[in-house]
Amino acid sequence: MKPCLFSSPYTLSDASDTKRKHLSTAWIFEKLKEETPEFLDKVHVIPGDVSLPNLEMNGGDTQLLLEEVSVVFHCAAVVNFTKPL
Repeated sequence: MKPCLFSSPYTLSDASDTKRKHLSTAWIFEKLKEETPEFLDKVHVIPGDVSLPNLEMNGGDTQLLLEEVSVVFHCAAVVNFTKPL
């Protein structure tokens, strides 16, 4: 992800505080943090769950995304680590 590609990226997460802290320390973002230290200030974490109807988002978040987002990258999956492979 290059800073010029997205003015304000949004990410859906089931635990916004935890995921945001993980983003700030993830090694994969090291180069981006060096080039643009303030990039995390532009990331908006929206609480939700891909396994639930309407992503379990509240109406305000849904409306915000409808108004602000023009490109969606769907990289989510529902996993169950208790079942054998």
